[in-house]
Amino acid sequence: MLRQIHSLPGLIAALLVAVLALTGAVLSVQPALERLAAPSVVTGTISVAALAEAARAQHAEIDKIVKTASGSLVVSYFEGDKAGADLLDPATGRVVGPHTPSATIRFITNLHRSLLLGTAGRVAVGLGALAMVVLTVTGAMMLATRQGGWSALLKPIRGNARQRWHAQAGRLAIVGLLLTAMTGCFLSLTSFELIPDGSADPVATSSGIGGERASVGSLAALQAVDLADLRELAFPYAADPTDTYRLTTAAGVTQIDAATGQALSFQPHSTARQLYEMIYVLHTGQGLWPLGLLLGLSARAVPVFAVTGAMIWWQRRRSLPRITDNRPASAADTIILVGSEGNSTWGFARTLHAALTQAGHKVHAAPMNALAPAYPKAARMLILTATYGDG
Repeated sequence: MLRQIHSLPGLIAALLVAVLALTGAVLSVQPALERLAAPSVVTGTISVAALAEAARAQHAEIDKIVKTASGSLVVSYFEGDKAGADLLDPATGRVVGPHTPSATIRFITNLHRSLLLGTAGRVAVGLGALAMVVLTVTGAMMLATRQGGWSALLKPIRGNARQRWHAQAGRLAIVGLLLTAMTGCFLSLTSFELIPDGSADPVATSSGIGGERASVGSLAALQAVDLADLRELAFPYAADPTDTYRLTTAAGVTQIDAATGQALSFQPHSTARQLYEMIYVLHTGQGLWPLGLLLGLSARAVPVFAVTGAMIWWQRRRSLPRITDNRPASAADTIILVGSEGNSTWGFARTLHAALTQAGHKVHAAPMNALAPAYPKAARMLILTATYGDG
């Protein structure tokens, strides 16, 4: 039964899962590359207020400052009707260059998340992640059975070259693939709002007192926050004198009066949001680049699975003998059940079936997995099976 469960999703979803794995492998390198390119944010070096003051000196109208998971600081701004984004030096707040995300990476990301097909593509991606969970779990169970138990999982693998490649790749990649697939299922469910991600949780909002705004560098609530704790600082809308600063840290969201610099409200992140962010990190490696590289290496095993798995399935199907005059199970007086990994036992079953049929018996031959609840006319049952793996 495990083989049927393992083979059917694999054959149907092979191409989809391979596309998701290969695009995921490409994206897995990005956290490490971004981390190498991003200047380090050192705790205690500069406050959020000082950074915001330096950024304001270079851009008159700022939308927000964001610290990405890799550690890069990106300031989004407006110059008239033109929007732009720059990278900031975390030590000084000075602009070090424009922020220009790669169009290629954006394309690969969209391909990975939705196959460039919108909602239908996101559904397909979610089903692909589910198929990967099924394939990984059933594959691990089959390998453990073949090896003689979970304790023998690391023993040398026997079989032909295709079987060894298939099993060895699975043994090396099982942890990474299971983590990627399960977190991918979770993210897919949140994208369709079947599981809450915490982003819709109500956040308390307050209006500022209005009046002349103080220099952002003088705001006490921002001076108290180290740059290492920053996630995002949204600036107040220039045309609204009562609009406030919105500071997001790992702890939650704080609204800050633009005139007095006092904190007006604080909303801690919900449990759902914290769980979502943890799952997102585990799936993407964003902010945890060594994990991203490990997941990428695991994903590279999927094309090996697809090719070797298809070859194993085809070889097994091609070697399956054709049995003539195979009677229905309900009408047979003799039942032959066959258990065989490489189909070698079916050769004996075919010979036995032919001899019994020639002797005048009504014979039904089937795999052991097809055992019926009852055989109303059967007088005898013969079971042919062979050992495999370590026996």
